[in-house]
Amino acid sequence: MMGKNLFSILTPRGEGGVGIIRLKGPSAENILVMAFRTVAGRRLSSIPQGRLVFGFLEQGGETLDEVMVTGFTEGSETEIQCHGGYQSIRRITNFLVSRDFVELGYSEFSFSQVGNLDGIQREAEAAIPEARSPLALSLLLSQRAGALSKLVMKILAGEGRAEEVERLLISPRLGEVLCNPPRVVLAGPPNAGKSSLFNAMVGRNRVIIADVPGTTRDAIEEEILVAGIPVRLIDTAGLRETEHPIESAAIEVSGRQLEEASLVLFVVDGTQEVDERAASALEAIHSSKPAILVCNKSDLFSDSYWTAGKISSVHVSAKTGKDMDKLTAALLGAVAPNRDYAACDPAIFTSRQADIFTQILEAVKSENHELVSLLGAVLLDRQVENPGTL
Repeated sequence: MMGKNLFSILTPRGEGGVGIIRLKGPSAENILVMAFRTVAGRRLSSIPQGRLVFGFLEQGGETLDEVMVTGFTEGSETEIQCHGGYQSIRRITNFLVSRDFVELGYSEFSFSQVGNLDGIQREAEAAIPEARSPLALSLLLSQRAGALSKLVMKILAGEGRAEEVERLLISPRLGEVLCNPPRVVLAGPPNAGKSSLFNAMVGRNRVIIADVPGTTRDAIEEEILVAGIPVRLIDTAGLRETEHPIESAAIEVSGRQLEEASLVLFVVDGTQEVDERAASALEAIHSSKPAILVCNKSDLFSDSYWTAGKISSVHVSAKTGKDMDKLTAALLGAVAPNRDYAACDPAIFTSRQADIFTQILEAVKSENHELVSLLGAVLLDRQVENPGTL
C-alpha cells in the first residue's frame, strides 16, 4: 500500500452518535484541503497540526456533512469526525473512494502506528472500534491521545500524588463500565411483570408477555444505552418451586445469570402481598451483590405491600411508563455513579490497568520509587530508565 491514500472507519458500523474516519497518504492533504472549509471560510492548510476544527466537507458544491477535522500531522494523517450512522459515513467514504483512497480494516490501518504508541494508548486504540456510545468513544480517544499515559509519566517523575490515583480507582470506574457494560439482571417471582419491564427498558416488544406464570423459559439479553451508559439487560424466568422439567431448567439458567450479575433488579407485583420465599430470595441476592427492589404495577396501587429495609426500592409501572425515570436514576446510581467526565481527563478502562494502579498507589504511599518505576513501565510497556533515580 506504499504511495496510496488510505482511510479506515474507526467507529462501529451502524447507527451511532458520531463517526470517525482516519486517513493518510501522499496526496491526502491536498485532496482534503480542496474539499474542506471552516465556517469562517478558512482552508485546512491554515489549521495548526493536530488542532480540531469545525466545518463542512464539500463535493461539487454539495455539502456532504458537517464535520470536525484535525490539522494534518507530519505523517500526513488526519481524522474526520462526522455524524454517526450509515448514511453520513457512506457519503464521505464514497467521496474518498472517488478520489482514489483505499479503505483498510482498522487493525491493518493502525498497525504501522503501533510503534509510536505506549501500552495504554495501544489498549485504547484496540478498544475504539468497539466503543458502544459517544461517551465511550470520547473517553477512549482521550486515552489514545495520552491522557492516562501523561498521568503515569507524572507519577514516574515523582510529581504525582496519591490522591490523584485514589480518584482514578474509585469503583465502579466509568472507563471500565463503558468498555465492559455491566450485566443488569431482572429477577423475581413469576407474573411480576419482568418481561413487560424488560420490553419497556429496551423500547420495543423484545419478549413475549402473557398472564400465564412461567412464560419466560430462557434468559433473554439485550444491550441498551441508559443516559449514554451501555448496559446488558437480561430477562430471566420467574423464581419459584416447580416440578416442570423445562421451567426447572429455565430457573437454573436464571440462577447462573444471577451469579454473573453486576446488579439485580428484583421485580415484584406491588399489588400483591409479600411472598416470603421471594423476600428471602431478595435478601440472599442482596447479601452478595447490589440489588434494587422494583415494585411494578404502580398504576394499580398507591402504596405497595413491599418494603426493602436497607435495599433501594422504586415503584414503577412498566405498562404505563409511570416513574420509569426513577428506575433509570436508581440503576445509573448503582452501576455508574461517577459519570462526570470531561474530554482529556485520564481514566482507567481495563481491569489490567486497575490492578496495576492499585499496586502503584501502595508503592507511592510507601515511597517505594523503584517499584513505582517498574509498575509504570509495565503500564506503558517500555523499558525502565534509571529506576534508582525515580
